[in-house]
Amino acid sequence: FETMADPANAGPFRLPNFDLPAGLSVERPGDRRGLLSSLDSMRRDLDSLITRARQAGVHVAIAPSVTPLLTDERLAEIRALGVKVASLSIDRATPAIHDVMRGVPDHLAASVDAIRRMRAHDFVVQINTTVTPTTVFDLPAVAELLVRNDASIWEVFFLVNVGRGSALAELNPDEHEDVCQFLYDASMYGFIV
Repeated sequence: FETMADPANAGPFRLPNFDLPAGLSVERPGDRRGLLSSLDSMRRDLDSLITRARQAGVHVAIAPSVTPLLTDERLAEIRALGVKVASLSIDRATPAIHDVMRGVPDHLAASVDAIRRMRAHDFVVQINTTVTPTTVFDLPAVAELLVRNDASIWEVFFLVNVGRGSALAELNPDEHEDVCQFLYDASMYGFIV
């Protein structure tokens, strides 16, 4: 995993070989970027990775899978390690459609429950939504779901028709503009877009 550094800083920010027992290293100790990983509760060295990252001054966020392993006990443990932000993906506010998209029965209900439990553990909750021609008309309902469940951040991704998304349609330029205007308006309801 490697990201490009800011133009003001020379060299890339690296997180080398997650499989090493030593875990995480940060090459530039002064770099205080955040680490967002989709590592879930099944990873045995997650606590060690979080601890090492926090010791290096890296702000850590998690993007856990909504599974039975995402328990209140596990959320409390992760929060106690200093993780402040957690994100989940919700693409539709309609259970029948969201659950089909995720391929898991009752996934939307489990995701909403996870949001509530994360908030109870004092996480800042970010919801990730991918905008496609099939999800765009549900954005107001997703925004309402965020407000009702006290999510703090809405990370909206515009599908780019490459890789895994190559089989999906993307919005046209006018639709992109309409969505951006809607997101601006939605941001007035108390969450960051």
